[in-house]
Amino acid sequence: MTDTRPQAGATRLAAGAVLALGATFAPLAAGNDGPGDGASQPIRDAWIDGRLETTYVLNPHLEALDIETDVADGVVTLRGVVASDIDRDLAVAIARGLSGVREVDDQLTVGERGNAGEPAGPADGDRSFSQWVRDATATARVKTNLVANGNTRGLAIDVDTENDVVTLSGAVRSRKEKLLAEMIARNTDGIARVDNRLEIDQRS
Repeated sequence: MTDTRPQAGATRLAAGAVLALGATFAPLAAGNDGPGDGASQPIRDAWIDGRLETTYVLNPHLEALDIETDVADGVVTLRGVVASDIDRDLAVAIARGLSGVREVDDQLTVGERGNAGEPAGPADGDRSFSQWVRDATATARVKTNLVANGNTRGLAIDVDTENDVVTLSGAVRSRKEKLLAEMIARNTDGIARVDNRLEIDQRS
């Protein structure tokens, strides 16, 4: 009779793989509370560093980018080269949304100039860190799609996302441009709704 029981070595390997995957995704599944009030600052810094690096690796917009993180006394320093200002904004916004971060020192170098915007401030209390990352990623995706379209590339459109709702603000030259920008945002993955606050400035 053939022995169909799993070999001990294979069982250990499978268990190790499960534990490795759990260790990889645990930082995102966990809350944004940090290591606890009694933890020393070096432990807090190590927690921030590990959580941030894991988030960057797992983020589909940043996974291929080379971003080096360093944390000291709650100050996050970002170094490396990113492809565009949009990726830079996303990396900074994610860092600012992490619990325990007092300041972000952005030393990232942009390889290609994109459609820049001010990185969002710290996450508000109503959003979890995973939601904050999802919103920041959605903002980056919408900006990328607007830049990729020749009819919206040069427009002064501000994009902000909160709880999967994208808000478009700024000025465009016509109703067609306003509707086109909204359509591009609506067709972006991860968007629940678009609040189109674009104003039409026919003088431009």
